[in-house]
Amino acid sequence: MVDNNFIPSNIRFLRTIAGLSQEQLAKKVDLNRGNITSYERGVAKPAIETLKRLAEFFKVELVHIIQTDLTQNIGLVQSKNQEAAPPSNGVPSSSSDNIIPSLTPSISSMLQEVTSYEVKQREVFYQNVARIANSLERIEKSLEKLDYNPLEEL
Repeated sequence: MVDNNFIPSNIRFLRTIAGLSQEQLAKKVDLNRGNITSYERGVAKPAIETLKRLAEFFKVELVHIIQTDLTQNIGLVQSKNQEAAPPSNGVPSSSSDNIIPSLTPSISSMLQEVTSYEVKQREVFYQNVARIANSLERIEKSLEKLDYNPLEEL
């Protein structure tokens, strides 16, 4: 078994974007909720057979679950699931395909939320930088009025 930190976060991420509870996922891949909880928390490591079942269920390459941070490489999940999309009549070919119609909109929605959050955080950062610059400018002007240069004391 490969030892890394991607497996717990990838299982949680795939389950979340599929809109499944731990209990629902456990039933679909023939496990119990406790197994899923342990895997997601990193307390237990799933056997390779379990990882294969999860990869098959989520339609993701096994190597990506093990070696890739899917939360940072969402395209791997999205492109793989788009390849396995249901027929154009909208009817899934099997019960395991039911995850696909809800998965792609969830991914798009999550990407939009992350992008929006990052833009807001950048705006807040630049506003704070501008405030600091203004404050330093005012301090500098005040020190000039006092004819005081703190650097001279150093």
